[in-house]
Amino acid sequence: MSAAAIEESGGKGAARAKSSAGKGKQKGGGRLAMLLVFALVCMMPVAPATFTIVAVYMAPTWVVGCFRGIQTPGAIPTVAGLNVAGVMPALYHLWHHGNDFEAALGLLFDTEFLVINFAAAGLGVAMLLIAPFIAHTWVDIAGQRLLRRAQSEREKLMDEWGEALEKPDLPEEPEEE
Repeated sequence: MSAAAIEESGGKGAARAKSSAGKGKQKGGGRLAMLLVFALVCMMPVAPATFTIVAVYMAPTWVVGCFRGIQTPGAIPTVAGLNVAGVMPALYHLWHHGNDFEAALGLLFDTEFLVINFAAAGLGVAMLLIAPFIAHTWVDIAGQRLLRRAQSEREKLMDEWGEALEKPDLPEEPEEE
């Protein structure tokens, strides 16, 4: 439940939820990003054609990493994973058809590989934006099914025990005279 929802409901923990809302930000991942950039820079003198393809075709991942509007956990790995899958066909073609800089420049403007790459990265962004709604719907459906099952069990118990469940047997209080 968000801090705003707790505050609107008048819960006692509204102040506590507000104070802990900012503490949930995840840190880390900066080391992995630095390691990947370092590996990419080290690859430049060794394999300039591969570096060119990876640097340009991984642009959607660089954008998601630099764009502060998308701060959901797992944003970069989601887009990067599918972006790498989109880069692989171009790298395979490059490595098997002349691994030189001219072939790399030709692949940069090849519409087939561009569409494959950016469609894969777009699918990663779509998954990133749609997954919370799918999870919310899944949880709602599971909760409704659980509620129906609990109501069914309650009806069975009511049929079996009858009035004994509705009116608990309390000891009678002695009347004062």
